[in-house]
Amino acid sequence: MIGIYIIFAIILMSYIIINKHEIINDTFWLLASWSLIIITYLFSGYRPTGKIQADTWLYIIACLGGFIFFEKIGMGGKKNAEIFNNHKDDRQNISEHEISIVYFIIGILGTSIYVFDLYIQNGALATGFKTSLEVSIIGAIANLFYPINYVYYVNGLSSSIFLSKKITIKTFISAIAYIIPCVVQSGRENIILIMISTVAIFIYGSRYKKNFIINEIDKIRSRKQVLLVIFGGIMALLVFMYVSQTRYSDNEAKSFFNYNSEYLPSRFMEETNKLGTFKNVYLNMFQYYCAQIPSLDLIIRYYKGPFLFGLFNFNMISRRLPISWGLNYADCFLEINNIYLEHGTRFFVGGWATALGSMIPDFNILGTFVICCILGFCIGRSKYKLFYEWNSMRIGLQAIFCMEMYYTVQIGPLFQFPLWGIILWWFIIYKVRISTIRLNIINEQN
Repeated sequence: MIGIYIIFAIILMSYIIINKHEIINDTFWLLASWSLIIITYLFSGYRPTGKIQADTWLYIIACLGGFIFFEKIGMGGKKNAEIFNNHKDDRQNISEHEISIVYFIIGILGTSIYVFDLYIQNGALATGFKTSLEVSIIGAIANLFYPINYVYYVNGLSSSIFLSKKITIKTFISAIAYIIPCVVQSGRENIILIMISTVAIFIYGSRYKKNFIINEIDKIRSRKQVLLVIFGGIMALLVFMYVSQTRYSDNEAKSFFNYNSEYLPSRFMEETNKLGTFKNVYLNMFQYYCAQIPSLDLIIRYYKGPFLFGLFNFNMISRRLPISWGLNYADCFLEINNIYLEHGTRFFVGGWATALGSMIPDFNILGTFVICCILGFCIGRSKYKLFYEWNSMRIGLQAIFCMEMYYTVQIGPLFQFPLWGIILWWFIIYKVRISTIRLNIINEQN
């Protein structure tokens, strides 16, 4: 299996080297992430729920195909290469969309208050996987503001990369501020999400540096950017490894082997033990990626309700509604867990059933397909606008879409506020920024 992952990584890197603009293409990240979980399932030999039915594979193809097809329609006939490659040196348009330091301060305060509240309410954090954490009303309000850090980070990074400017301390701090609330809860997803947007902006931006580099100072700054991004990537990976080791210990690994030995390939344990220190990290990721397709298959086959029409994904709202209303997302989770227990193996507790599996309890099978098409069209329209509004805010939004599409192999983009809150805050900040630019133009004319 490790060899399969290496080959997969080589193919992806080769493709990006040839087509650098694709790194900022959300469709690339969508297909890459789904290819990863499908390859993992097909080549792992691990079958915790038996054979996946043909209808499930056809449904996955239909939803991904519908998303891509309607995204093309939203792009107004323009191709990805045309949108991402047809730009000239426009330093002013990039720089005038840099956002205010006020948002940086708000984001930092949101993170600080939220993490402090977690500590006060729950004691020591980051000491293992947390299944339930208490938070006060103050912490809940602060949680609404910390996704601003992600928006500030991608905007600041894109401005620095495309203008060959120094990457500011504020940009790095905003990335760290977005990661911390996740890490203190023994989570890792925010690390991955930051890394995806960083890679997308950095590699895409490297194509255009020659348009923006105008002197020797710019060249020096460009080289420093490479070193800073590499250093940041190494530090992020170290934190990722540390959290993974504390979250998934030898006890969990032994339990997985003991309960699933009859469902694993004969050489799996021998191959895994060769990884030494990285064994538990690999095994944890293996469990994640092997469980997603089977979990989705079970939901497609056996989930018959309740359907919450959006409140399962917007659980930030539904979890606070009275149970008697029948709109609490916990009702859906209970039904899904019962399906996993009834139709899985002894140790199969299911997992995140991808974005499709998280939308079916809201919109049923047909409605989920329709939502995929609508989302594809909306992102297509955003890419169409990027062609005409090529600036740091739009580039940052496209990097956010890349991150969101990668995450669809786990849950829907609207399931957790740290994900959809990024889009919400981007929209608010963008509208304020556009209004400010227009007001400045009017004042200059007067």
